[in-house]
Amino acid sequence: MSVVKSKRGKSKVEFEMTYFKLADGLDNLVENYFWAEYDTIQKHKLFIRLRAEAIEKLTDELVFHIKIANSIYPTCMAEWAERRVEMGKAIGTCYALLTHLQRVMMRLRIPDNKYTDDIGNVVKMINSLKAWRGSVVRDHNACEHSLRAMDALYASLFPPHHQQPRPGRRALVVQANREAGTEELRQIV
Repeated sequence: MSVVKSKRGKSKVEFEMTYFKLADGLDNLVENYFWAEYDTIQKHKLFIRLRAEAIEKLTDELVFHIKIANSIYPTCMAEWAERRVEMGKAIGTCYALLTHLQRVMMRLRIPDNKYTDDIGNVVKMINSLKAWRGSVVRDHNACEHSLRAMDALYASLFPPHHQQPRPGRRALVVQANREAGTEELRQIV
């Protein structure tokens, strides 16, 4: 669950540490031309350059989505949904990284053992992000449950025959405009 920035301490979140291992490994991979042999590098220069750019871009996007998801402090259901979407984008970015690594391995015919650590870090990142997303879903369900309990308490304190219907947002604006003496009606989206 998110914490207000002023109350945050040093993060002990596993996926951040995994991300740094992942980023270092992928940077090392790109800098060393995917551990390909010299003849292969000369033969596939364009492919190597394009894959290197794509992997670097995806690595940057991964940290972008993680930072956005972690910076959202959900106070309403829409913010819960927005946070979950960003988490899903981060997981999708990890799967895209796996796809690019597999394409490089197949195209350049590089043995699997040279990529074991990097692929393992991507898989570990996916599992960490899924666990984080699962904890957010549990928090969301607990919040939704408490809102229902509050609604039930309100209904028990004020039985339906004593309740007046609550006006919608548009009705409230119309009422406020009438009280202010303006005839202008504003449309609320």
